[in-house]
Amino acid sequence: MFNIEMVRKMNPIDLGQIVSILVGELIEEDKAFILETGENAFVEETHLHSGMALRNGLRLWDKRGVIPTWFRETLKIKHPDEMSGVITREVWRKVRGLG
Repeated sequence: MFNIEMVRKMNPIDLGQIVSILVGELIEEDKAFILETGENAFVEETHLHSGMALRNGLRLWDKRGVIPTWFRETLKIKHPDEMSGVITREVWRKVRGLG
């Protein structure tokens, strides 16, 4: 669902940039899925595959990385699972015009 390679190429430094890139790269089918799926259901359904792609592709496990550091310092979130959950939740919100 998420174009992780495009996100990596764009070198985002915060959540807003990550979400903007991911939403900009979504295909219509994925946007439709988001629009017909509830927030918690979307986050739960994407946690395993898309969430893992985010955690690995954005190197959320790297404690010295720019993005994990931003999450720790700005949102006080330390665990990559939580970071990817915040990202997917914000993608859901942005597609729905809530964020």
